[in-house]
Amino acid sequence: MQINQELEMNVPESFRVLNEEERAQMNFLVDGEGVCLRSEEKHMLISIGWKKVNAFSALILSTKDIAGDMEKRFRKALKDYDYDLEGFLERNIGERKAEGLRYTYQSQEKDMVSESFALKRGETFYYFHVYLRQEEREERLPIWEEFLTTAVWKAE
Repeated sequence: MQINQELEMNVPESFRVLNEEERAQMNFLVDGEGVCLRSEEKHMLISIGWKKVNAFSALILSTKDIAGDMEKRFRKALKDYDYDLEGFLERNIGERKAEGLRYTYQSQEKDMVSESFALKRGETFYYFHVYLRQEEREERLPIWEEFLTTAVWKAE
């Protein structure tokens, strides 16, 4: 799967790309372009978004700043859903440093866990998110981690 003509990633088995109509029904906290993958079988949703910013913002904002901003947005948006920050995370996505967080919340009376990462490439910020059921966490997080290892960036 090609993302923003800059990134190639392999779609995990049992996942499918949501169409525009399905994606429009979802509530995203940030505007911008993106793609969503869902596995009904595994009860998982992966979203990848990107947003081009002005040169000044790209220069002064770090991935750590972006991760901190994501946490504030999630905390505010999920305050009525038992939001709880588990901690901040760091990893490479296609040999590029990404920073993010893991948090839990409740949705439709189900305990959920999510990880979100941000990285910067030039003047574009990329956002990687996964949402899954807490009870399936140990089996499902490795699928997410394997997906992130498939990232290959085109040469700049």
